[in-house]
Amino acid sequence: MHNQPNLAQGYFSRQRLLGWCVVPVAVLLATLVLFWGRSDSRPAAVAQDQPAATSLVTEGSDDATLQRFWYAIVDLRNRCAVEGQAGWDAFLTAQARAKLDELNRLVWEEQADLGWSYFFARSLFEIGRPTSEAPLVGFYHPWSDVWLVTEWQVKPEPKVTAVELFCGEWIRRRGESPMDLRPDWLRRDGFRAEQLARAVVDNMQAFEHLAYGELPWRAALRLDEQQEVLDEINTPAVAVQLLGAYMRSMELMMGKKAFDDECPMPPLLGQLMQSCDRFLAAGSEGRAEFFVELAAGTSPAAAELIGSMPPEAYEQLAPAFWLADDDWAQAYLVPDQNPDSCLVLTYKRVADRLQLMRLDWVHFPSIVAARKQVDD
Repeated sequence: MHNQPNLAQGYFSRQRLLGWCVVPVAVLLATLVLFWGRSDSRPAAVAQDQPAATSLVTEGSDDATLQRFWYAIVDLRNRCAVEGQAGWDAFLTAQARAKLDELNRLVWEEQADLGWSYFFARSLFEIGRPTSEAPLVGFYHPWSDVWLVTEWQVKPEPKVTAVELFCGEWIRRRGESPMDLRPDWLRRDGFRAEQLARAVVDNMQAFEHLAYGELPWRAALRLDEQQEVLDEINTPAVAVQLLGAYMRSMELMMGKKAFDDECPMPPLLGQLMQSCDRFLAAGSEGRAEFFVELAAGTSPAAAELIGSMPPEAYEQLAPAFWLADDDWAQAYLVPDQNPDSCLVLTYKRVADRLQLMRLDWVHFPSIVAARKQVDD
């Protein structure tokens, strides 16, 4: 199996377009072995019910307050995924509202509803300092490598008091130059699905270090002294990275409709869409095992999981990203009701066709939890 595809970022449209969550424990553990060679790590729950790495349950904490805070975070993500910017309305202080309005103008322009819906529908989240008076919640969009950092009050009711959008490089380098503004997972060497998982782990750890560092988070990120750089480099980069990731999902979903005469759809994308459609149709009809057997590079654990998924799970899978180079192509599909997992289809380009070589199911919270146990 070719394990270092040089997958190009490929084609963007010229137009400005902006479940099944319960994974068997045995299969999750086998997935963790793929990334870190351990099979004894305890998987975490999916992030619809629990954050990616840090538990809210802390000894001696005010359980009722924490529970209200937890449900507010989940409610914010779910509302924004469905309602767009209106989902924020019940959660913002006046100061945070003013900042959000500025971000809407600079990043989303006239597409704030669509933009926030896309962002939250594909974001993981992590909680820092949950028992403090000003907890920090970070929402990470791995496809674009963009962070939404929010500070909260928990009493008398949970509210967002501060909000900022950063490219991942700003969080990792704490505002220090030089910055590589390519999405983290796309600039790493190695099998791309594995690098996506590793990038998620590394960036969740970077946020945790920020939340629990000695300096307040705004000082650690040098927001006041670097305001000009934030305005001139970070915010435009955020807009470009989010649009680029969004267009990748739209291209895989819409095909020719996402392109125009100046930039026609590459023939490879049409083949990739047709192959994905055949796979999803077979899965929705309970015939996924046929394709699992064809993909000879699939691990036994992933084959067991994907072959046992119920038909309705395949109906929930939506395009998230696609990649291709001269030898390989990949399609990334995410459950529409939960962004914490993705299914990756890897193809080898043989003559004028695509040959399905490998299927991977990546569950981000479990991988983050396993890596945390390894570090501890």
